[in-house]
Amino acid sequence: MSAAAPGVPTPVGEDEIAVPRRAGKLEFFALVLRQRKLFALGYFLIVSIIIMALFAPLIAPYDPETANAAITLAPPSGSHWLGTDISGMDVFSRLIFSARIDLVIAILGTLFSVVIGGPLGLIAGYFSGSRGLWGWISEAMMRVADVLQAFPVFILAIALVAALGPSARNVIIAIAFVNAPIYLRLLRTQALSLRERRFIDAARVSGNGELRIVFRHVLPNAVAPAITQASVNMGWAVLLTAGLSFVGAGVRVPTPEWGSMIAVGAQNMITGQWWAAVFPGIAIAVTVLGFALIGDSLELMLDPVRRRQIVHERA
Repeated sequence: MSAAAPGVPTPVGEDEIAVPRRAGKLEFFALVLRQRKLFALGYFLIVSIIIMALFAPLIAPYDPETANAAITLAPPSGSHWLGTDISGMDVFSRLIFSARIDLVIAILGTLFSVVIGGPLGLIAGYFSGSRGLWGWISEAMMRVADVLQAFPVFILAIALVAALGPSARNVIIAIAFVNAPIYLRLLRTQALSLRERRFIDAARVSGNGELRIVFRHVLPNAVAPAITQASVNMGWAVLLTAGLSFVGAGVRVPTPEWGSMIAVGAQNMITGQWWAAVFPGIAIAVTVLGFALIGDSLELMLDPVRRRQIVHERA
């Protein structure tokens, strides 16, 4: 890279950030957010939603599950900032408490899908093409993943929740089940690439067992794409949770949940009472956007090639 003339700032490309060569992790993170405003917006949105969920009892002005027939479908006002729904429950209070349900389901469902699909993907990739039991297991796992991914995600999730029963716990199980093949394939691809590297040969020559190599040497070098994918999947898990609740297969009323709030409020939109459905929809959109932006930022910061470009000192 050619040096810039003295006193003339070097232009920064679209995917590059000029940072000191020895910038620490926190400094590097701060500089990325400072030069990528949308990434900062994503973290701000998700942190705000998490704080809102944690302090919901202190923020919400009303009990989210207490109905009041005298104020059904009241429009937004000073006493009810976002109005009330058809049962007279305060929309703002339910919106805040819904964040607790949706975030917990999304985070746990995604975490379990990583824990299930990730190790299976590493094994499937590392032993792909091998002879014997491990090779057979690797091929069997891939065929099962093919079958699962042949079904539309939402239809498969509905079938699982219908079989297990509508509840928050079963929605978590459904999310973990339908997303596990994503991480199986992702980590399999990483393991296929890494198993031919020299440091793996060195570990094998040193006397390490195959499974020890998989989880001690392959896993740490393959986990970055899974972290990025998990962030994006959390947003989609929120959307899937809301969709299941909307059709009655997820969290049931009166438990506050964004999808069920939309389902209840949508019945009255045609008569002009839009607030009970629109505000939960906005909350879902903001949450999905926040997780998507965080995923993009993690992709930039965890990619070793792009990271080398970022930390390289520009002359």
